[in-house]
Amino acid sequence: MEPVGVDVVFLTSSGSEAESLSGLLAPASVRVHAASSLVEAEGLMAATQARVLVAETSFRDGTWQDALQAVARGAPDAVLVVCGADADDRLWAEAINCGAFDVLVKPFHGPEVCRILTSAFAYAERRPTRPLAAAS
Repeated sequence: MEPVGVDVVFLTSSGSEAESLSGLLAPASVRVHAASSLVEAEGLMAATQARVLVAETSFRDGTWQDALQAVARGAPDAVLVVCGADADDRLWAEAINCGAFDVLVKPFHGPEVCRILTSAFAYAERRPTRPLAAAS
C-alpha cells in the first residue's frame, strides 16, 4: 500500500474491528482513528483532516447513508467506504449509486483492504475541491 502518514476514520461499534483494520494498515503508516458514533466520526474527520471515512452499514446513531450525508456536509473532499459482514452486490450497487466510494466485506482481507483504501486515498487527493455556492 502506498499511502504513508495519512489518516482514516473508522466508524464502528467494535473495538476489535478497529484494531484489526489498524493492524492491517500500520505497515503503510496509515493512522486509524476509531469512532463509535457519527458525531465522534465527524469530529475526528475535522481534527485529523482525514480524507477517508470507513463506516459500518449501521452503527449506534445511524447508518452508512447518514455517514455519507455527514461527509458531504462536513468533509466534501473526503470519501466514504462502507463495510459490513452482510456486504453483497446489492449493497455495493446502492452505496455506489448514492455516492459512496466502495464497499469492504468483513472479515477484512488484507489485500482487498489495501487495494480499496489505496484507491480511495488516490481518488480523494485528485478530487477537486467543491466550490462554495456563490452568494446571492
